[in-house]
Amino acid sequence: MCVQGSLLYSFTHAASRIVDSVDGDLWIISKGTPTFDYVTPIPERYAYLALGVDGVRDAGKGIAGWAPIERPNGDKMLTMVVGVEKQYRGRLPDVADLEADKGFGDSALVIDASDARTLGYGGASKTAQIAGRRGYFLAETSGFASFLGSPIIFASYVDAHRYLRMERTQTSFIVLHVRAGYDPVAVRDALRSRMPDVDVWESSELSWRSRLFWLVQTGAGGALTIAAVLGFGIGLVLVAQAIYSITAENIEEFATMKAMGASDRDVHFVILVQSLTSGIIGGLFGLAVVEPFAVLLRVMVSWLSVPFWMYVIVVGALVLLCILASLIAVRPALGVEPARVFRA
Repeated sequence: MCVQGSLLYSFTHAASRIVDSVDGDLWIISKGTPTFDYVTPIPERYAYLALGVDGVRDAGKGIAGWAPIERPNGDKMLTMVVGVEKQYRGRLPDVADLEADKGFGDSALVIDASDARTLGYGGASKTAQIAGRRGYFLAETSGFASFLGSPIIFASYVDAHRYLRMERTQTSFIVLHVRAGYDPVAVRDALRSRMPDVDVWESSELSWRSRLFWLVQTGAGGALTIAAVLGFGIGLVLVAQAIYSITAENIEEFATMKAMGASDRDVHFVILVQSLTSGIIGGLFGLAVVEPFAVLLRVMVSWLSVPFWMYVIVVGALVLLCILASLIAVRPALGVEPARVFRA
C-alpha cells in the first residue's frame, strides 16, 4: 500500500516538477494547453502586453519543447529541452553561471543524473548534437528525472531557443511576478480579459492541471490509480481472511464466552483487538521494508520518492482495514449458539 501510494504521488509530482520549480506567480501559455509538457509557441509580445496590466511587476520568458539528440553510438532519441531566463529559473539548474565557470560562451547543457548514463555523460565535458546543433554536457543535476522515458535537458534561454529552431519573436511560455499587495487571482482575471486568445494560470493551477492530465487522461495515471485502489482492496481481503480464519478456528472459545454471559459487543471487542494486533505486527514489518524496497525500485523508477506523511496515511488506512476486517470476521462468532459448548 505504501509503495503503491508513493508511486502515485511521485508520478503526479514528477508531472509538474518543472512548473513547481520555475520562479513565477502567473503563467501565460498557448490556448487549451493541457499540461506543461505540451506547450506550443506563442508570440513574445504577450510579455509586453502583460506589463501593461495593473499588478504585474515583471515578465520573463521560457522555452520548452521536444528535439532529437544523437547519442554517442549514433542512435537518436527524443528529449525535452528547457530554458528559462536566469532571473526566473527558480530551482532549475543555473546553466548561465555554469557556462561562465567552465569557460564556455554558450551551448552548455545540464541533465539529470538518472539520464547521464543513457546519454553517455560520465562527468567530463562531452559534445552532443541536439536537432543538428552542437552543445556540450557540462554537469548533471538531481530531482528532474523524466517519468516519460525521454530525458530533460536544461540549457540557457537563448540556447534552448536555438536548439528548437523557434522564430525570434516566439517563446513557449511567459512567467509573471505580481506586485506586492496585489491579489494574484485578480491580476490573473485582468490578464484573461485583456488576452482572451491565450491561457493565464496561477502557478499552482498549472501545476494541478499538469498532474490531473497525466493522472486522469492517460493510461499510465489510470493504471497507477487502479493499482493504489487494488492495494487497499487486497490489504482488506488479506486481513479479513486472516481474522476470519482465526475466528473460525476458535469458534468454541466464542461459544464459551457467550455461554458465560458475554454480549455481542464483547465479542466484537475481542475480534477487533485480534484484528488490530495482527495489523500492528504485520504493519510494522511491512513499513520497515518500504524504504529498502523503494531503493531497489529506484533502479527502474528513478523519480520514486516515499514522503514521510505517506507512512502516516498508510497507518491510518491499516487501522481502517483492521476495523473493516473485524466487522467481516465477527459474523461466525456472533452466530454461534452458546449451547454448542455444552454439546461439545
